[in-house]
Amino acid sequence: MITTITSSNRLKQLKAGAHPEKTVLIPNGIAADSFASLSPEGCPKKKQPHTFRIGFMGRVVPIKDVKTFLRAIKILQEEISHIEVLIMGPMEEDEAYTQECVLLTELLGLESVVEFLGSVPPEQYYSTLDVLVLTSISEGQPLVILEAGVCGVPVVATDVGACRELLEGRSEEDKEIGPSGIVTAMASPHETAQAILKILKNESFKKQLGAAAVRRISRFYKESDILDQYHLLYRRYL
Repeated sequence: MITTITSSNRLKQLKAGAHPEKTVLIPNGIAADSFASLSPEGCPKKKQPHTFRIGFMGRVVPIKDVKTFLRAIKILQEEISHIEVLIMGPMEEDEAYTQECVLLTELLGLESVVEFLGSVPPEQYYSTLDVLVLTSISEGQPLVILEAGVCGVPVVATDVGACRELLEGRSEEDKEIGPSGIVTAMASPHETAQAILKILKNESFKKQLGAAAVRRISRFYKESDILDQYHLLYRRYL
């Protein structure tokens, strides 16, 4: 058997000659109960109670396309002034790119809005976010979508890897839950900004997306259920 974590990867396996009956999709899961119950203690509170907090969780490297995210924030700022943006993730992997992102932040006049936090305990931040954004140009199955979803946080993500199936559903049963975020084109600051704006300006829509995320993960991405699938697979051959 050949396993994969995303539908897009399975299609590549089939195109490369894998027999359909020998491929199986088993996504990564998450320990939903323990993750959602973690306390945000130690996480800085919002500067103002009415401020929207937008998060970016990932390495500051070109493949995550942080620059598109920053340009989207600049466009968004023209519509909503009361925002704060946290970029959370290692900054030392590509120091030259990190410096370019910091410089771009300054050139766009976003120093008072954007904060580069570096590596932080993600579980302390998710529940404080109004929306999480991924602008990657390549992904597998990003766990940050699951982590945010467990906490009821809607996600805006580019149409790469498993992002669409994580946010819109994979099977018909999954899709009936409804979307838990918005999928955008790659390298599109304007589309990204409009998706963020759509979520932030409609509280009921934001809650609807968050509730769908919690339901989707509970039904299809619980770590214990995923492990059971692997156990069954191994028992067939051992």
